[in-house]
Amino acid sequence: QVASNTALVPLTLAVLQRVGLPLRLSMARFFRVSACLAWCALMGPPKVAAVSTYSATAVSSFSLPKSPSGLFFYETQNLLYVLCGTNTNGDHYLYAFTTDGTQKCFITIPESVGMSRVDGFYIVGSTAYIADSQGPIYASTKLGGSLYAMTWTNPCSCDDAGGASCSSSSATWEPTITNTWTLNAEDSSIGDGGGNDQYFRNSGVVVSGDYFYAVNGVHPNPSLTCCYPKSLVKVALSDNSIASKWAFTASTIGHDV
Repeated sequence: QVASNTALVPLTLAVLQRVGLPLRLSMARFFRVSACLAWCALMGPPKVAAVSTYSATAVSSFSLPKSPSGLFFYETQNLLYVLCGTNTNGDHYLYAFTTDGTQKCFITIPESVGMSRVDGFYIVGSTAYIADSQGPIYASTKLGGSLYAMTWTNPCSCDDAGGASCSSSSATWEPTITNTWTLNAEDSSIGDGGGNDQYFRNSGVVVSGDYFYAVNGVHPNPSLTCCYPKSLVKVALSDNSIASKWAFTASTIGHDV
């Protein structure tokens, strides 16, 4: 469970298990939306209409000075990467922590890279993915995407053998963007927003095989509850087509997002 939007935020790491298989999530807000929705995305379309819940066991918690908006445990390095992106159209930040909360590196992603409000982080091989919840809003002046792929250069030279150590304690990372995907809430294949919000405010990412999963998990100001339905979507990396979607409202998951 990850709370956001405060200056000092406790991060609680959880292990979710079903039939002995761990579920690893990469983003703070997606984690809050519901473990069930994530499980449905990774395991395929739901076979029943009822929403189920799964137990979680807290194994560690710690605080950091910036507000987290994305979360990814990188098994290759045995490090937890925490993305902090609440400074819209400004610099963004990426921490590397051990799972007991020891900070190993602090990475600055400069404003000049062009991302607007980063909200999810994931690594697959030599490619990193960052979700942008407000990218399309600022398409005329910034990158304008809902998700970006970029070359993962291991900015802090952290140990890829799983030693949970880094050669540098801080770094500036100006990634080379290799692909951009943009999602539209009003597209017929999504149909989010109830006519009140045209933007798919992507607040997380999981990448699996030929697809990525994104969640429209943020409401615009001032109401912050205006724009249901929202959706978790499965999107083809090859052509940005929507392969599946799971719509939800506050009643679906028992609380507002």
